[in-house]
Amino acid sequence: MDWKRLETFYYVAKCGSFSAAAHQLSLNQSSLSRSIQNLEKELQFPIFHRFPRGLELTQKGQTLYQTAQRMFMEVQQAKAKLYEQPGVQGTIRISTTYALATNFLAERLIAFNKDYPDIRFELICSNDKVDLIAQEVDVAIRDYDNFTPNLNQDYIFTLQAGLYASDSYLNQFGVPRVPQDLNYHRILSFGRPEQNPYADVQWALKVGLPRDKKRIPFMMVNSVEFLFDAAQAGLGIITSYAGMKGLEDANLTRVLTDITAPKYHFYFVCSKHLSHLKRIDVLKTYLSESFRDFYNPIT
Repeated sequence: MDWKRLETFYYVAKCGSFSAAAHQLSLNQSSLSRSIQNLEKELQFPIFHRFPRGLELTQKGQTLYQTAQRMFMEVQQAKAKLYEQPGVQGTIRISTTYALATNFLAERLIAFNKDYPDIRFELICSNDKVDLIAQEVDVAIRDYDNFTPNLNQDYIFTLQAGLYASDSYLNQFGVPRVPQDLNYHRILSFGRPEQNPYADVQWALKVGLPRDKKRIPFMMVNSVEFLFDAAQAGLGIITSYAGMKGLEDANLTRVLTDITAPKYHFYFVCSKHLSHLKRIDVLKTYLSESFRDFYNPIT
């Protein structure tokens, strides 16, 4: 069986549709569909049930998926052993989102590298949930993974969402006192929420409203930096997070501090096969300590 075809099958099975897998692999759907058809022809049995809403593994397909997952993990483990070096050195491939990398990890990784100059980083920023096993990522900073087996997942920090606006905006439009007041305010919202699996980036458009209702944003932008600039200029209210880089310098005021706002918990995630590596362990310890101010026990 061709290894590349097996990798394609793994992604299609994990994503549950050709379109989602095509996005992950940067391929077109037709080529993925042909690859799966050829694999089924080679195996001489179907591996997917095809439905309008997506794909579902057959019983034999589920067995093949579990086998493929074990193979990817074994390859990862073998590479770790082959390239392991003595002492605290080597390369760490880290996956996280653009926002986390820029606003929370950059300063910490730079400071870490000063203490451990023999450790090199490859930082992979994506708002998609990267598959640690198939894409050979060593560490992910992300939410908890309930679906991938054989992972070590250590809690690192929690982000507390809040609503912020400039004094110039609040002087002109007033200070919202209850969530329903947001109906009469300008909400600057992060765009393309379907591309952000880690947080409900548009919760400000829904808070205080019935489940099936949503406010119309004054502006939608898929750039955190742009939203900061717009809020500073007095254009409206944005969602941000306590401790976010630039929030204090932006001189914005938090409003509606009594409402229940989302909390997002992030973890240091790595394969159990890599958790014993010294460079992985020292990075986990360093980040855990540097995020102490963000600590929020999970209940």
